[in-house]
Amino acid sequence: MSNQTLETEIIFGGWSTFEKPTAEEIAIFNKALEGYSGVHYSPLFVSAQVADGMIYRFRCLASIPPSKRFFESLLMVFKPYDSDAYIVRISRI
Repeated sequence: MSNQTLETEIIFGGWSTFEKPTAEEIAIFNKALEGYSGVHYSPLFVSAQVADGMIYRFRCLASIPPSKRFFESLLMVFKPYDSDAYIVRISRI
C-alpha cells in the first residue's frame, strides 16, 4: 500500500468531489448569505468548479427557526474573481 497524499484537483468546467468546507469557503458562503433571513443554513460539504470565477455547491442542513426540524438543501454560490460572492440557486434536496 502506498503512502501517497491524495489532492483534489479542480478541472476547468468540472466539479470537484464534495468535501468539508475550508475556512475560506465558509467565509464565501457567509458573504453570499448576507441579508438573507428566514431560513438558517449550515454548510456540511462543498464542491467547486472553475468558471470565470468559482462556482460552489454547498450541501447544507436547513431549518426555519424556531422549528427544530431540518431538511437538506443545495446552495449554489458564484464568486467572481473581482467581486463578492452571491447566491445563484437554492434547492431543497
